[in-house]
Order: sequence, then structure tokens, then C-alpha cells
Amino acid sequence: MKREVWRLLSVESQDGAQAMALDDHLLHSARPGDEPILHLWRWDRPTISLGYAQAPSLLNMKRIEVAGLRVIRRPTGGKAVLHGADISYACVVPRPYRDWDDGLKPPYIFVARTMSRALRAAGVPCGPPTESIRVERGGDGASCGSEVHPHELVASREKVLGSAQKRVRGGILMQGTISPAGPAELGAFLASGEAALVSSDAPAHSLTLHQVIEAFEEEHAIRFEPLVLSDRDTRSIADIAARRYGSAGSTADP
Repeated sequence: MKREVWRLLSVESQDGAQAMALDDHLLHSARPGDEPILHLWRWDRPTISLGYAQAPSLLNMKRIEVAGLRVIRRPTGGKAVLHGADISYACVVPRPYRDWDDGLKPPYIFVARTMSRALRAAGVPCGPPTESIRVERGGDGASCGSEVHPHELVASREKVLGSAQKRVRGGILMQGTISPAGPAELGAFLASGEAALVSSDAPAHSLTLHQVIEAFEEEHAIRFEPLVLSDRDTRSIADIAARRYGSAGSTADP
């Protein structure tokens, strides 16, 4: 079977602002005919990321400073996430690509199928949320764990995959996080003082970057080659990180 070539950048420890700037740069650099890109990373420190439309005022900054957490903004939408033990991903694809231009749903299905395979390989049976779980997570809160959508994944009633996307003329960015034990508890760092959404006795599971890569390869017949960034790319990413992602108050728009 002929495999489709994607470019891959996999990082075991990455600064959050640099990760967001990289995805932003790759998205706005995408051109028809380019090879799709997978960016995988673990966070180098506990970090809260806000969706691009969220206001920093929803956070209790005093508690966040005492805890030594960093706060950044994502280029994609969604709600606040406390990153730590999770693995985050970004798919950057040129337009057009497969059926991704047919609406918002196809990219979510593509990613959910992949991450379901990866999680099962790590011993985490998962699937789409039932209607009762979706009602339970009514989406009224400010944290990503307060809601779950049909295209996301749950395990033992906990949300284990959250995703969002951004579209520009040249490409599509799918960005999200995989949390095998459920999302980290964020309530204490919200100005609203939201109640805990994740049980404290959630089982711990190991998920490796390699398992995620293998899931892409097997689920979608992909062959990965390394993503090589030029000096010009590196300078652009550093500039974007400083201008757009240096703090939660920065704008994610170009």
C-alpha cells in the first residue's frame, strides 16, 4: 500500500508559547500541494491555555502566580485547559485536503479515530460521549472539561480528547490535547471557583508520543518524514511567540 507522506515534529518537552507560535506559523505558511504536518509535544511546565476568544479575567491570577503556572492563549477556540501530563497535538494541512473542506466534521472524525487507536494501545478503552455524558457536561463552565462534543472522546465518563480547529485561506489547523486520565482539575484557578470536574481517583495511564505517531501511521496509511525548519522559519516563530503568545492577554490573530 502506498503511504501518504506527512512531515513530523515530535518534542518531549516544549515551551507553550513556542508551541502555539509554531502551529500559527505553519498554518499561515500552508500552500496547496504542501505535505501535511503533525506536531506532537509534551509541555515543559504546567501551563493554562485559553481559547482564542476567552478573556483572561476568568482566571484567578493571584492563585495562578502562587502556584507558579504559566498562562498563554491558543490560536484555536475552545475553553481553558490546564496542561501538565497530557500530550498535545496539531495537524496542519493545506487546502484542499481529503474531505476536510467539506465542513467542520471530517477533521474531527479523522483525529478522533486516530486518538482512539492510540489510547486503546495505551490501555485506555474510549469512545464518543453518550447523550447522558453530554448533558452532564453542560458546557456552562470556563474549563474545557466542563463540556464534551460528539467528535471528542471519553473514557470512564472522563473527557480524554479535546480538539478545536482554525481555518485560513491556505490551510486548516487541528489542535488539541489527549489526557488519558481525564483533564487536570482547573477549578481552583478560575475566578468563578468552579467545582471539580474530574474525580481524584481517576486511574493513571501511560501514553507515549510514539503510540500517537503509530496510530496516525496505521489508521491513515501515513509515512512520516522529519519536519526541517529553516532559519527563516525559526526567526518567524520566535517573533510570533513574542508578539502573539507571550501572555494570556496577547492576541492570537495575525
